[in-house]
Amino acid sequence: VYFGKPASELTLPESALLTAVGEAPALNPFDAPEEALKRQKIIIEAMMAQGYITPEEAITAAAEPLTFEEPVSKASTPWQSYLNLVWEQLSRDYDLEHIERGGFRIITSLDYDLQTQADCTRNTLLARLENPANADLPPNCPAARLLPTLPASSQTSATVSSAVVILDPATGQILAMLGDPTQGVDPAHLPGPAPGSMLTPFIYLTAFTQGFSPASLLWDIPVEIPEIPTSEIKVHHGAVRLRTAFANDYLIPAVQMLNQVGAESVWRTTQEFGLTALGRTAGQNQAANCRGCTLLFNGGQTPLLQLAHAYTPFANQGLLVGQPVGEIEPGSSPPLSPVVVLEISNANGQSLPHGPDTERRPVITQQLAYLVTHILSDETARWPSLGHPNALEIGRPAAAKSGGTIDNTSAWTIGYTPQVLIGIWNGATDSAASDSPTRQMSMALWNALIQYATEEMPAAAWDTPPGVSFVDVCDPSGQLPTRYCPNVVSEVFLNGNEPTQFDALYQAYQVNRETGLLATVFTPPELVEERVYMQLPPLAEDWARENGIPTPPESYDMIAVPPVNPETHITEPQMFADVHGEVKIRGTANGDGFISYRLQAGQGLNPQGWVQIGEDRSQPVRNGVLGVWDTSGLNGLFAIQMIVLREDNRVETSVIQVTVDNLPPQVSIIYPQQEDEMLPYTSGKKITFRVEASDNIGLESVRFYLDDDLLAHQSQPPYAVPWYTRPGRYTLHV
Repeated sequence: VYFGKPASELTLPESALLTAVGEAPALNPFDAPEEALKRQKIIIEAMMAQGYITPEEAITAAAEPLTFEEPVSKASTPWQSYLNLVWEQLSRDYDLEHIERGGFRIITSLDYDLQTQADCTRNTLLARLENPANADLPPNCPAARLLPTLPASSQTSATVSSAVVILDPATGQILAMLGDPTQGVDPAHLPGPAPGSMLTPFIYLTAFTQGFSPASLLWDIPVEIPEIPTSEIKVHHGAVRLRTAFANDYLIPAVQMLNQVGAESVWRTTQEFGLTALGRTAGQNQAANCRGCTLLFNGGQTPLLQLAHAYTPFANQGLLVGQPVGEIEPGSSPPLSPVVVLEISNANGQSLPHGPDTERRPVITQQLAYLVTHILSDETARWPSLGHPNALEIGRPAAAKSGGTIDNTSAWTIGYTPQVLIGIWNGATDSAASDSPTRQMSMALWNALIQYATEEMPAAAWDTPPGVSFVDVCDPSGQLPTRYCPNVVSEVFLNGNEPTQFDALYQAYQVNRETGLLATVFTPPELVEERVYMQLPPLAEDWARENGIPTPPESYDMIAVPPVNPETHITEPQMFADVHGEVKIRGTANGDGFISYRLQAGQGLNPQGWVQIGEDRSQPVRNGVLGVWDTSGLNGLFAIQMIVLREDNRVETSVIQVTVDNLPPQVSIIYPQQEDEMLPYTSGKKITFRVEASDNIGLESVRFYLDDDLLAHQSQPPYAVPWYTRPGRYTLHV
C-alpha cells in the first residue's frame, strides 16, 4: 500500500515506519505523514536502545528519505462505499484501531463476482453514454454483454454519477454496492439524491389500506397546484385505472391520491419502511395544502441503499429484514439496517460478537405486498409509457419501478425477483447540462445486472396469498362491466374490496345521427342510433375538448316535434321529465266531436308494444287530470301517448317522452369498514372516508355525515372526504 513492494524487500527505515503504522493505523503516511515519521523515529530509537541496531545504523535509517506510492483515492475505488459500511458496522462494537492492526477474520455479505460484474458493467455503460459508438466490451465481464442497446439520443454531455446496490430481500444482506462515497451521492448515507417519483409505491400502498384497489378510477388531467411544477407534464391520459397510473409513473394521479389518503399517513408509512428522513423533509416541503408533494417532482434526499432496502418488503411478502440500529423513539421500533458483517473471529478462530441479531419485521401484510408486486410485475401495464419490448422485461417474472425527478437530474430503477433486488441510481453532477441522464440508462444497467444475478437461479414468481381475489372489471372505471364497457380486464382485490356496482362511466344514448342531438319519440326511427359516451366530471371537460374526446349531447332533437293541438295534448309530466311512483297525467282531451280518450305507455323511443293506463274514458277533460300511471317496477325511457277518438272516425294523438326512475342510488362505504378502530391514528391526523355511489339515471350529490354533522356533499367521483381524527366513537352515514 505504502511502498509498493513485498515485505522481503523492505529497508530498515521502511520496516520501522510500517511497525509504527501497525500500532496506530490512523497515523499513516497518507492521512498523517508528519505524525507517521515521528513515530518511525521512535521505533528506530527503541531498536537501538534494545541492541537490535547500532547507533550508526540508527542515524542512517532516521536520515534516509522515504518514497511512497501514490495513495488510492477512496472515491475512485469501486469497493470503497461498501468497505466504509463494513467499518461503520464494526465500529459499533469494536475499536477500529484494534481491528486495523490485524489478526481478525471478518466474513462479510459481499458477493465478489456480483461486485466485480456490477463495476465493469457500470463502467461499460458510462463509456457508451460518452460515446454511443463505443461497442468495446471489457474482458472477463459477461454481464456487460447483457446491456441492451441504448438509443443514439442517450449520449450526454453531463457528468454522470452512478450507484448500484444489490440485496438479498430474504436476508437483508448487501451482496454488492458501488458508488461514490462523496457526501450527497454516497449510496449508503444521507443526504442522498432526490427520490422523485420512486416514492409513489408508498402512496398507492397507503391507498390500498384505505379501501382503494388497483382498479380504482383516477384522472390524469391538467391541474394547477401552486409551487408544484405540474405544468412541466405535457402529456395526460384522462381516465385511468390506478394500476395504469402506478405502472407508468403518471404523476398527476399520484398527487391527487396523496391528497386523498392524507400526506401524514403516507409519510408515516415510509418511516415504517426505514425512510426515516422523508417525514421531516415532507414537512419542509409544504405547498398549497399538499404536504410533501414537491418530493414527487424534485425535492427530498434519500440514499440508494435506504430506498432499495425499503422496497424489499414488496419482494419478501411484507417482511423487512435487517439489524436494528439507531435510537428508539417512545412507542416505536428502531429502524432496520441492511446486513454487511456476517461473522468475525480472532486469530485463534474464536467467534466474536458483532452487532444485534438480524430481525424479520412484518411492516405490511402479505396481501398488500402482493398487490404492489402484482402491479410492478405487470409488463403489459407499462407498455403505454415504455413500449414493448423494454428494458424492464427480462424473460422471467420480475417486478420493477423506474422513476426520478421531473428535470431528469436523478434517474432510478429498482426491481426485484423473489431472490434478489437491484437498485440503480444515475444522476447529473452538473445540473447546468441540458441533456441529463435518462431513466433508460438506469433501466439498461438494471436489466443487465438482474439477468446476470439470476441466470443460475430457477425462475420464480410470487404465490397468490389467501385473502386476495380476482374479478373481471370494466377498464378504466374498475366497476363491474356492462354491455357498454369497451374493455374488460381481470383485476386483483383484497377480499371485501371487490366492486359491487356496475360501470357508470360509459353510458349509451339514443341520438339523431344527422343532428347529433338526443333523439326523441318524434325522431324518425331510421335516423336514431345508439352511441356510447364517457361520463366526464367537470374538471375533465377542458381536457376532453382539447383532445377531441366526444361528450354526450345535452339538448334534445326538436326538429320533428309536431305542433301542440289545443284540444288534444298532455301538459304534465313535461316533455323529458324524470318520474317515479304514481304519476298524475294532466292535460286536455276535449273539443268538437269528442267521443273518448285512452292513455297508454310504451318503453323506448319507438315502443314495439303499448300498455294501457286505466280504462277508456268518455268524459272530456280540459286542463285536468287525465289519469294516474303506476310506474312501480318500471325503469328507463318511456313514451306516454294519449289517443282521442272523434265522431267522424278521426283519431288525434299526443305523445310525450319521460324517464322512469324507481331505482334508488346505490352507495357503499369502502373505507373505513364497519367497526374499524382507528387505533393506529393519533389525534389530529388525516384519514379519508371513501365511498362508491352510482345511479342508473344520475346522482345529484353524495352527502357525508359524521353522527349528525354534515361533513361534505359532492357531485362528482371520486367520493372521498378527509377527516382529522379525534378521540371517540363515531357513526359515519352516507
